[in-house]
Amino acid sequence: MVILIAALAIAITKFPTVKDEEVSEQSSAKSTLKFIFGKRHFKQAVLAQFFYVGAQVCIWSYLIRYIQGTMPGTPEKVAANFLTISLVVFTIGRFVGTALLKKIKGHNLLGLYAVMNVALLIVGILLPGNIGAWMLVATSFFMSIMYPTIFSLGIRDLGQHTKLASSVLVMAIIGGATLTMLMGAVSDLAGIANSLVVPLLCFVFIAFYALKGYKEKVEGNSHLSSY
Repeated sequence: MVILIAALAIAITKFPTVKDEEVSEQSSAKSTLKFIFGKRHFKQAVLAQFFYVGAQVCIWSYLIRYIQGTMPGTPEKVAANFLTISLVVFTIGRFVGTALLKKIKGHNLLGLYAVMNVALLIVGILLPGNIGAWMLVATSFFMSIMYPTIFSLGIRDLGQHTKLASSVLVMAIIGGATLTMLMGAVSDLAGIANSLVVPLLCFVFIAFYALKGYKEKVEGNSHLSSY
């Protein structure tokens, strides 16, 4: 019912027409794709978004299995409570992160959060069990601002091409379907704790993106329009 009410509200709301002030003619999809994929910071953003969503879905999807696998005898209902707590922590992290973004540049906070999650997952691998479980819960706090921050950095300075670029970035969520399969395969081969290496490597790339990948090269120089 809530979704239907929201859909109705959108249907009857008159949105303003978005006009491009820079270019009168609308670029074709082909030329737009050529333009946006010619931008290094955008290509890196698509990859970062792919790996971020993949990491998030991996951690949340396998959290219950991780707890039951590393703490034998834990009822599924008890293990599920950790997932509920993760969602609460994620929500709190979004509010805290939004406040921090007013004082800290987006790429810096993104990099810090990615490094924190790498550290938490290393502990989750090395200390499976109760400690590791809480480390996985804590990753949700640091994942909270990643999607919108990567998105904002990715569409920076794209002008009239922003709309299609945004669509491509949204499609990067396919990482959530792809990487969970990979983590499952690693789990079958090496155990659920060791399979955390999959989201760990995802956050390593995100840290790289926050440090360097979000920059755009112009005329042979590393040009940065800081977010």
